[in-house]
Amino acid sequence: MFRTLIVLALGVLLWHPADAQTHVGTVSFNGRSVPLPPGEWRQVATTTTTRQLAGGGGVGGRNAQLALLRVASGRVTGLVTIETSVDVSDNMAGWTREPECQRNDIHAVVVESDVQRDQNCWTLNHLVMTRGPNASEFVNTYYAAAAAAGGMPPTMLRVTSRRSDNLHFVTVRYHFAPDHARFAPATEGWRENPWHRDRLDGSRSAYVAALRTWAPAAHAAVLRGFRGGSVTPLTEP
Repeated sequence: MFRTLIVLALGVLLWHPADAQTHVGTVSFNGRSVPLPPGEWRQVATTTTTRQLAGGGGVGGRNAQLALLRVASGRVTGLVTIETSVDVSDNMAGWTREPECQRNDIHAVVVESDVQRDQNCWTLNHLVMTRGPNASEFVNTYYAAAAAAGGMPPTMLRVTSRRSDNLHFVTVRYHFAPDHARFAPATEGWRENPWHRDRLDGSRSAYVAALRTWAPAAHAAVLRGFRGGSVTPLTEP
């Protein structure tokens, strides 16, 4: 069960468990609909930040972030984080590209476009769920919520969906706990992890393949929401 969170930080909003918003199927954030996998997703943190422009001068505009947790049987089975632009910067130096879309050492990178501020891509990676010493209050907040719900899984599989143009962007990261699919928790580092692409056994390869099959439809649904269209709930990978 969730316990009361008393971590407070400038710009980060938390919810008492009794007041926490929950979402099923989709979530609306900054005027866009974002599709969700099955289950009840509890909103555990949100923040708004001002973009810093390189070289100084001008107003960078604002970004907003939202974190949702899915919990079953006293453990975290999923995490969704959403980041989007709130308003437009007053020059062309607003947001940076999603760096994971340039990687060549992860399970999958599919790029439709990646030119300046026009980026349309999705990726699949495994993520060791440890925080660095400079983690933001937003990240610390959803980790505290996970700790209160049974703990963050040590390794998760993550599908990242990214779309940006000259005016707006959205980045949605879907994290899945392999132990929810009856795999043993993996506590190794990123390169030594059994979920690394070079270390997969047969059953893990099948699970990664299922996520890779799932990701294009999830990305297409995110794109529909980015364009202001309606979205339908996602399936479970």
